[in-house]
Amino acid sequence: MAKKKHSNQNPPVQKKKQDNKKSHNNHHQPSNGSSSSSSSKKSGLVFPVWICVVAGLLSLSLGLLTPHFLRHQSSTTTSATTNKHRDLQKQKTMSSQQQESDVTMTDRLHPPPEFACTSDRLSQVLHDKPVAGMHVVCLNQTMASLQIVFYPNAQHTSNPPSIQLEGLPAWDGFKDALVTHLQLTPMDELHQPWAVFSPDGELLLREDNEHVQMDGVASMGMVLVFQGGQFIWPGVKIGFRRTIPLHYDSTSTTSAKKQTATLETISLEPLVFAVDGFLGEEECDFFQTQATPSMAYSEVTLMDMDKGRPASDFRTSQSTFLTDNTHPMISEIDYRTASLVRVPRVHQENVQVLRYGNGEKYDAHHDYFDKQLYQNDPSTLRNFIQYGRRNRMITVFWYLSDVEEGGETIFPRFGGAPPPRNMADCQTGLKVKPARGKVIIFYSLKPDGSLDPLSLHGACPVRKGIKWAANKWVWNLPIPEFGSGR
Repeated sequence: MAKKKHSNQNPPVQKKKQDNKKSHNNHHQPSNGSSSSSSSKKSGLVFPVWICVVAGLLSLSLGLLTPHFLRHQSSTTTSATTNKHRDLQKQKTMSSQQQESDVTMTDRLHPPPEFACTSDRLSQVLHDKPVAGMHVVCLNQTMASLQIVFYPNAQHTSNPPSIQLEGLPAWDGFKDALVTHLQLTPMDELHQPWAVFSPDGELLLREDNEHVQMDGVASMGMVLVFQGGQFIWPGVKIGFRRTIPLHYDSTSTTSAKKQTATLETISLEPLVFAVDGFLGEEECDFFQTQATPSMAYSEVTLMDMDKGRPASDFRTSQSTFLTDNTHPMISEIDYRTASLVRVPRVHQENVQVLRYGNGEKYDAHHDYFDKQLYQNDPSTLRNFIQYGRRNRMITVFWYLSDVEEGGETIFPRFGGAPPPRNMADCQTGLKVKPARGKVIIFYSLKPDGSLDPLSLHGACPVRKGIKWAANKWVWNLPIPEFGSGR
């Protein structure tokens, strides 16, 4: 490509001189026509002064012509305004970033609680009637304070009492708040220390703890406080269903591990839950096979007033105890049962397997030991129940077979009914029909640790078929000297 020639080349000097000479000669030649034409052009280019002034003022007013100093001032003003706007935007952005940083820091210091006190979660623990010794406490932790809302006796209320403690309170301050607003009774030689649990049954702290990391408790969102010191699933209402995870080690090679269990409330007075399919077919068969060689007619621990009477006056079934060290499956189900009730395995007695033949039964009785009724039995009074401090708290009753007719478990005082006149009566009360693999859970002690007389229960006579069952008694304190895992 040829380069473009520069446009500023000088013209020939000779030509310029000739043009100037020609122009000069023409200027001096007389010509009437040329003179008249030149005069006319000059007069056309000249405008009156007042027209120029008016046009200039009009241009300034319309902004068509702007003096240099005005243009500079306008540019400076616009630049200042732009910079000010930019600074405001920068400040706003920095403020927004700081707020986001503060929120992030707050979330980092106080993550969302594991068990927030939402209306849905409260509906899973609160009752229409008070439950003595079971309390629900909501905790709302912020950077500056801890708000505590109390639901005494786990009862619904539209205006629960609440307090606000500055900062993160020490354990002593939190404990004093619980004692004051829940009217907790201090422990003594006959009563366990009260305890605080998560809503899913994890022990967080007890009255007698000396050093507690309060940040872990405060961040829970919700805790349950039990005067009796042991966890009890809230019944809420009849028909309420709760699915819980089961945590235990499985050694079974032929059946899948039970990952969850669904508890259905079938009674509030006394507290009774039903759990379908807790045991598998293999497990039901196993207990029957293991127990058969050692089966014998059942004995009973007689109260003072019944001394000298045969056990058959009250109970005609056969039974035997199986220790956990005889087979790994027994140990596995011990741990599964511990997870079901959220009470450690060391609180369990060995499993008792039962066999009821045609017409055999067990009259209504309590599983707990009333110390007033064993004053003449020092072994039971001193060794078993430690004068009332230790007692059977929960019965987990396993049905190992279906029963064609009869064999129900009966609760004569269901709903708060008065004591029956005849303990052998199987007509009145809540009756649970046996179903293979099903278990029922009922509580002999209330959440405050006191005996529950409404837990009276019996085994109705088998009318047709054979009833196989087993039970686990769970105590409110460890019983390593005569229980599982000893």
